[in-house]
Amino acid sequence: MPMHTLPGFFFCICPDAGLIKACIDERFNPNTECRTSVFWADEGLDQKFWNALGLVSMDNRTQLLIVRSAHLLSAATWKALSSSLSVPHAGVLPVLCLECPWEKNKPKLPAAVAKLKCLSFAYEKQWVWSSPGLDKRSLKNFVQQELRRRGLRAENSMAAYLAEITLPDATAVKNLLDQLALASAEDGVLSWDMLRQMAACTPEAVIFDLVRCLEQGNAAGAWKMLKSSGDGGESFLFPLLSLMAREARTLWQICAGEQVYLPGFLESEKKSLARRLGFEGVAAIFEAIAHTENAVKSGERQPLPALEGLLASLVKLFQKPQNAER
Repeated sequence: MPMHTLPGFFFCICPDAGLIKACIDERFNPNTECRTSVFWADEGLDQKFWNALGLVSMDNRTQLLIVRSAHLLSAATWKALSSSLSVPHAGVLPVLCLECPWEKNKPKLPAAVAKLKCLSFAYEKQWVWSSPGLDKRSLKNFVQQELRRRGLRAENSMAAYLAEITLPDATAVKNLLDQLALASAEDGVLSWDMLRQMAACTPEAVIFDLVRCLEQGNAAGAWKMLKSSGDGGESFLFPLLSLMAREARTLWQICAGEQVYLPGFLESEKKSLARRLGFEGVAAIFEAIAHTENAVKSGERQPLPALEGLLASLVKLFQKPQNAER
């Protein structure tokens, strides 16, 4: 990309590092016309950054200065940086990555960042790209997009399955699909057998299947899955707590009559489960999660016994009829 078409600086506002990388690659093509240096805000901006900001290119190539987690910079550093950005830097393009979480469809920016003159100026000049990241609704579309990018062909239900077993993280999705692309190198067609074989090697998928076993009342399957893990399932604990919390929130929303996005192949199953559990049963899931997490973090229990206790509680909860269908 010719230097005269580049902005003076650029903001990427998104909690997903994989999406930020894709944005930078697409807009500024750092592997060809640009040289790239990456700086981490949690380490501060050292003299190397400030020296690079003041350099003049001698070969007509742009120097990208990518600052990761820039929302963590101190107010004093932001003040100095904003002042420096008010002066054009020929051949140098600072890319400031604000990787903070979003709330109510807006990035939760630190006060020192939200008030920056350079950020206001960037919005005026359209030198900003922002995205809330992936969620359950957008993940399937992203999976389909990445499948097409790799020339992979899959049934619509397969894309939904991949979206369900994969973390809502662009890098995790791309890594999984890269593996599938290698496995289907001959014709690019995905089969269910291939997906199931891949799922067996994907931690997120194993945990997803574990949760489905629990929710379907398949206690034997859940315990077998736990024991088949090399460490007895200890590594499942915190991912399982996170996934169960997500499941409980979804079930609570269904009980409350809220609009919830669910893949078609799961919709009937989740709604039936929510009706069976009712608010009381869903509250019991939250209670089991909180009790387990507190027990481990306080040192009261070791991870593996805590996990076994959690599974015992959930097995009992899902097998026991709760409030009648409502």
